[in-house]
Amino acid sequence: MKNVLFIIPPYIADKERYAQRSFVTMPQGVLSIASYVKGVANSTVFDCNLYGADYECGIKRLLIGRSFDVIGISLMFDISYRYLPGILDIIRGHGDIIVGGAAATPNYQQILDEQPDISAVCCGEGESAMMEYIESGAFGPGWVTRSNPVPWRNIVTDLDACIDIDYSIVDIEAYQDAIEEAYSPHMHGKAGKRQFIIITSRGCPYSCTFCMNSLNPDKTVRYASVDAIIAQVEKLIDGYGMNVLTFYDDQILHNHDRALELFTRLRPYGLRIEMPNGINVAGLDEPIIKAMREAGVDTIYLALESGSREMLKVMRKPVNLNKARDVVRLLRKYDFFIFVFLVIGLPEETDAHRRETIQYIREIKPDLINPKPASPVYGSALRKQCIEAGYIQERPFGDYEMMESVIRTETNDPDDILAQAMAMNYRTNFIENYRMSIGDYETARHYFGYVASKYPHEVFAHYHYAKALYAENINNARGKFNSFGLRMGE
Repeated sequence: MKNVLFIIPPYIADKERYAQRSFVTMPQGVLSIASYVKGVANSTVFDCNLYGADYECGIKRLLIGRSFDVIGISLMFDISYRYLPGILDIIRGHGDIIVGGAAATPNYQQILDEQPDISAVCCGEGESAMMEYIESGAFGPGWVTRSNPVPWRNIVTDLDACIDIDYSIVDIEAYQDAIEEAYSPHMHGKAGKRQFIIITSRGCPYSCTFCMNSLNPDKTVRYASVDAIIAQVEKLIDGYGMNVLTFYDDQILHNHDRALELFTRLRPYGLRIEMPNGINVAGLDEPIIKAMREAGVDTIYLALESGSREMLKVMRKPVNLNKARDVVRLLRKYDFFIFVFLVIGLPEETDAHRRETIQYIREIKPDLINPKPASPVYGSALRKQCIEAGYIQERPFGDYEMMESVIRTETNDPDDILAQAMAMNYRTNFIENYRMSIGDYETARHYFGYVASKYPHEVFAHYHYAKALYAENINNARGKFNSFGLRMGE
């Protein structure tokens, strides 16, 4: 048996800058690989994000008197690269060093050029590539090395083999304390949740320009079987008391019949289910919406991205705005909380396009929106376009943060785009808050209080929290008076 150490570098940015992530999440990719190879390797996982500023000391303590056959570093986010040299200084000489992860795949050449301690970079999915490497000691397909610089994107075809995650590899209680549910008024909160993540599908049939997968010619979608998913759900409930199930799929609804079967079979378990990566409206119809609600889904995150038909074509986003209107009405029928993702500031977008989006949002009235500046992430068609046209300044890998506003054209200024995103946020989520407009003051207060607790200096949130609390108290008082057959003022 080989001894393997997996290291997850920090991915939470400095608070002074726009953070890539605001909370720790389970290292699902590493756990999937470690579980996949457990028949041939003993795996240890060190997640720097659980140690704060003390992570380097933590790695040093772990390595005292120990060496590993392989040390794998998982670069899931671009900003993690800035921490890589310091980690390499600590682990040098303790094992053969390899790198993988979503941020590593499009940057394999730079990593190999700049980091001589690294033997190979995994392109694509790591389970079968790691298994072959551990068993043979050679870097086969899926690995890029200095002697074999031609990338070949590795994929796993049998996803059932990646569903049964062995959580004994990590300190599960540390993650339960650290991870958070995506915002919803129905959240259990840290005190009451037992939350686990499952990824049931991989691949995407679309080519949205801002996505790191947009230039990938493989548009197939692969699925784990519903039987394998249900077996893992039962294992997590029985073994860990899971009551919150998070699906991190990008295309969980792409296969309609499979999705309907999955949510129908999840219904008896009484879970709260969330899908925070965003849902394409194309996959939503009444049978699916009904089955999801009955299974325990209470909040839908719609990957709408724009209210302008022209901009949807530009970003190659397959969204039908007429269908989206109908979907929102159906979601209201089944009492969903509705969250809409928006992307603004693409090079072709104008103020007129953004006004279209604002008008569309005011028409469909979601509960919340999340408008973010267009992000030219590594591997995306948008990044390629921006570099060729001179819309962004090239910055070192690891310095650029996802969702930072950086695209500058003759008509779009990065600071102005960020200001417009904040204005859209304030208008929809606070000033014209849907729940306040229908008299659901309790739900509105929950959201305003959530924002105020996460961003204590956000005066806007505190003001609207007080406003919702006042309206809620008046409404409750009116209800008490009416119960005595009186009217307020009598």
